[in-house]
Amino acid sequence: SYSAEPKIDGISASLTYKNGIFEKGLSRGDGKEGEDITSNLFTVKDIPKKILSNDFPQDIDIRGEIFIQNSDFNNLKEKFANPRNAASGSLRQKNPEDTKKIPLKFIAYTFGYEKGLKINNQFDFLKQLDKWGFKTNPLNKFITGVKNLINNYKDIEKKRADIDFDIDGIVYKINEFTLQK
Repeated sequence: SYSAEPKIDGISASLTYKNGIFEKGLSRGDGKEGEDITSNLFTVKDIPKKILSNDFPQDIDIRGEIFIQNSDFNNLKEKFANPRNAASGSLRQKNPEDTKKIPLKFIAYTFGYEKGLKINNQFDFLKQLDKWGFKTNPLNKFITGVKNLINNYKDIEKKRADIDFDIDGIVYKINEFTLQK
């Protein structure tokens, strides 16, 4: 079984939570060292700042994508080349009040490290993210069999022009965490 997740074309972000409190946010940076963008991420409404659920891990790095919907980008076209550049530029603002004016969205899709996670597969993790208050990609699917992976690709390709955010492919993950390792 697989988790099929259309890859949003945005900026990757890692959110550190300790005891349910959002403490720090990093971008991918140069690929080796992330850039601290915490103050700007605090302005993104889609990012939960505090999670009260008893089953939320005491220490976890939630990973996801910061992006701008295509419909929101129409109002920013004069300032940026495309939605991805708009998201990236917005996260690098020196003043978080400037970032707050940009309609940034966040969709969660995985975790980096965790302490206390009681879930053993990707699709259940995605469902749990939603229960904890994170937004996830509405096009995510649980799929079995290689033939169905190909059918899913064809379905997404047909819908691609109507999706309100840019995607740059589909990430297929083996569903069971033990098999992923």
